[in-house]
Amino acid sequence: MTTLVWNDSYLVGVKEIDDQHKKLFTIINSRFDLMKNAENEEKLKEVLQELNDYASYHFSTEEKYFQQFQYEKTQEHTSLHNSYKDAMQLYTIKLNSENKILVAYELMDYLVGWWIHHITDEDQKYKQCFTSHGLK
Repeated sequence: MTTLVWNDSYLVGVKEIDDQHKKLFTIINSRFDLMKNAENEEKLKEVLQELNDYASYHFSTEEKYFQQFQYEKTQEHTSLHNSYKDAMQLYTIKLNSENKILVAYELMDYLVGWWIHHITDEDQKYKQCFTSHGLK
C-alpha cells in the first residue's frame, strides 16, 4: 500500500478539476495512517463518508461539464463514476462484517489504483473537449 503523490502527468488543464483531484489525493493521504490503524470502526466510516462525499462533489463537477459541452463519452465516463460509488458502498458493508484492518488496506489499494488510473487515462479523454470550450 502506498500513498498518492501528485505530479504534472495528472493535470487535465482545468484548474477547478485539477484542484479537486489534488484535494482527493490530500484526503486519501491524510487518512492513510488512520487506515493503517483500522481498529476505530467509527473513524473508518467517517473517512469513507468523507471520501464518498468529496468524490460525489467532484464527479458532479465533471458531469456538469459533460452535459454543458455535450461530451461524446458522457455515458461511458459517468458509468465509471457509478462503478466507483458502488465499490465504496461495498467497502462500507465490508467494514461492518469483515476484518477491519484487512478491509482498510484493501480499500487504500483500491483508492490509489482507481484514482491514478482514472485521472491518467479516463479524465485525459475529456481534456481536449473541456479546454476547447474555454475551460482553463
